Amino acid sequence: GIALSERTAIPNLLKRIKGLGCVWRKWDGSWRISDDVRAGLANFLDRELPPDRITELRSRLAGRAEDRADSFSPDGQITSYRTREARFEAAYQQLHLPGRSQEGAQLFVDIWRKATLDGRTATANAADYVSDDLRVEHLPVEVLFLKGLAARSRGDKHGAEKYFREVWERGRPGDIFAIAAHLFGNLVGDQTVAERALRDSIEWFPDRTHRGQVWHSLGNLLRRQPSHWLEAEAAYRTSIDLLPSDALRANTWHSLGNLLARQYKRKGEAEQAYRHAIRTDQHPTGQAEVWHSLGNLLSRQSERYGEAEVAYKKSLQLRHDPHHQGQVWHSLGNLLSRQRSRMEESEDAYHKSLQLLREPDDQAQVWHSLGNLLKKETSRSEEAEDA
Repeated sequence: GIALSERTAIPNLLKRIKGLGCVWRKWDGSWRISDDVRAGLANFLDRELPPDRITELRSRLAGRAEDRADSFSPDGQITSYRTREARFEAAYQQLHLPGRSQEGAQLFVDIWRKATLDGRTATANAADYVSDDLRVEHLPVEVLFLKGLAARSRGDKHGAEKYFREVWERGRPGDIFAIAAHLFGNLVGDQTVAERALRDSIEWFPDRTHRGQVWHSLGNLLRRQPSHWLEAEAAYRTSIDLLPSDALRANTWHSLGNLLARQYKRKGEAEQAYRHAIRTDQHPTGQAEVWHSLGNLLSRQSERYGEAEVAYKKSLQLRHDPHHQGQVWHSLGNLLSRQRSRMEESEDAYHKSLQLLREPDDQAQVWHSLGNLLKKETSRSEEAEDA
């Protein structure tokens, strides 16, 4: 009802909007409306404008976003961010358009595929956030996949399992279905269902690295039952054959060593697997885990107690987070407790472990070990009972 030309009215309207307290300019030059206002504004527009006008508006916004993304030249991190943001906006608008929701969902996944590791996490989190705006009975499977990744990144195991299950149950050959099946198989408690999901994952995506990683997960699943140990070993060896580099294979060698270490007659093979993992693992964190496992293996042989102690101390040197350090000090305390002349050192190791471990279950195990140590001296039976 304002008697102004469109050329004058639109800039004045934008100026008024940008002057509101709920609107601000971001570091990259774009404008943002606060989340609580944005949701209310979207609901207001849905009520006040006819559906065909909303569809036209979203179509124009999607087209503008695509044009903006195409206009950026690939010349740096900021430009890559702006391009990804523009394509994300286009995908978001397409999701709401009749007949184009699948196109928008596919664009979301394409953005995720092309992003760096950090960019993938950001894309999944953003897709999870905006999916709450969608008024559709069934979210596209691509959006469910990204919601599962977002839940996984924030530590929501229940949410991740729920979304990955939905993707797996609607599964077919393709990378996102195979990845979802793999991640779901690692989360679900039902071993039969987990095995089905992992085998589907192997079948659905032929990429060697992917298949090698899933065979490793399948080996971890099968080793839970001694009756399946031969199958677990075969799965680990298949993983080692498929993975393209020593760095990727190192973790599987560690898992294979853990499986072989459970079999008394295969201690030598277990040690070889651990040492192969140590030689090929490029990360101190992974090496520390293997040195701990190797120490546990060597500690079962009295003539190799010295080597076991060296392994535990190397593990402590390589990784410094409290939980790992607490676990290794417990193992070292157990080793020292078997040597009568070193009981004082053993007790000291247990106390260091108790200072570092935070979980009650972990602490309970150490108190049990300390009690077993103290009961060897009759003068300390009360302390043993307390422990």
